[in-house]
This record gives sequence, C-alpha cells and structure tokens, in this order.
Amino acid sequence: VVEMTARILRGANHKVASLSSICFRIGEKSYPNELKMTMPGRFQLQKFLSTARKNHCRYAVIEVTSEGIKQCRHRFIDFDNAVFTNLSPEHIERHGSFANYRKTKEKLFQSLSPSWFGSLTRKKQPKIIIVNLDDQYVHSFLRFKAERKIGFSIKASSPKKNTELLFAGKISSSPGQITFFVNEQEIRLNLDGLFNVYNALAALAIGWSQGIDLKSMEQSLALIEKVPGRMEIVV
Repeated sequence: VVEMTARILRGANHKVASLSSICFRIGEKSYPNELKMTMPGRFQLQKFLSTARKNHCRYAVIEVTSEGIKQCRHRFIDFDNAVFTNLSPEHIERHGSFANYRKTKEKLFQSLSPSWFGSLTRKKQPKIIIVNLDDQYVHSFLRFKAERKIGFSIKASSPKKNTELLFAGKISSSPGQITFFVNEQEIRLNLDGLFNVYNALAALAIGWSQGIDLKSMEQSLALIEKVPGRMEIVV
C-alpha cells in the first residue's frame, strides 16, 4: 500500500517521502530499511520527516505498526489520513490478547484529532479515515471522528452511511496481471493475488481523497512491475 500510494502521488507530480519495512524514500533518493523494524523510533522518524520537509516533499506516507504505536512512535505526528487494511489474530504474544492488539491499532485513528502542536504550526487539514469495508472489524475503525470517511470493497456495491465508496467490480486475473473496474475506469495491475486488489483499492482511496483522478492513478499503478521485497521470484 505504501509503495502504490507513493507511486500514485508521484504520478500526480507531487514530491513524496515514504517509509516502510522495505525502504525509506525522500523524493528520488531511496535506501533500504536495515533497522530490523518497520517503524523507526521517534527520533529517527522525526528526523526523516524533517528531512522530507527540507526537501520540499508535499506528502509523507508512513507504514504504522502496532509495535510502533505501543511504543508511542506515532506521537507528535499530525496525521491527516489513517488507513485500515485488515485485522487478523497476530502479534498476540506482544499485546497479550487480540482485543488489546485491535485497541492498539485503533490509537492511530484516535490520533487524527489535531494536536495542539499541529494546530500552531500549520493550517488545519481535513481528517480522513479510509477503511476496508470487507473486513469484519471495520466498525471498530469507522467509529472515530473525521471530516471524510472512504471505504473500499470488492463485495459491497452500495456505500455505508456517511461513507464514500470505491468498489472494485469485474475482477479478472491471469498470471502476472489483474484487472478490475472502479467507477467504470479499468485498473490494471502487473501483479498477482487478490490481496493486491485490496492494496490497490486502499492506495486509490488515498489518491481519491487528495483529488487525483482515477485515470491518472490507473496509469501510475500500471507502471508497477513488482513491489520490492514482496512476492519477488528468487532464482
């Protein structure tokens, strides 16, 4: 999702910084994440964001983990968007129970409330929640306040109350390629796996929230031949 989102934003001529378990990127410069953690500590994370700002990046896309939230690494970041992809029983040994794991994830959505620091340092931006409507735990994340809520789905063709919908229909796949339609716009992925339809929908919803048209986003996604470190063939 981080890689797809960054590609979409760059395709719309924005300068972008991105941070994931695979790599760090600021503008055109990238380097591998060798920290053995997806989300760096607060000092390194704030340094990354500061460098991105000095390099005139318009957007920062950050992979936020439950471990990062548990250790408060997300603190003091004035998030505009929060994206919920899915939830499954994992990391129980760290959080003690699935309920605790879910509650930890929810703290990212709680953090959409503007911080006092953010309100002093920049103009107020609309807060946006983006969620996978097909996940059974989606209501836990939709309940938080936001100016806009956008849901994505391959099952629900009608929107929920007060929630915009990006619906993927007419999904077809062959080895190395997936096609589907969103609002009559064909989306082509040079990737495998139904999960990548969900990943693409999440990225499309982020781009949609920023006013990027579907045709432009389709062109960006079609250029992705692979996601580094994800389902790459090793010979």
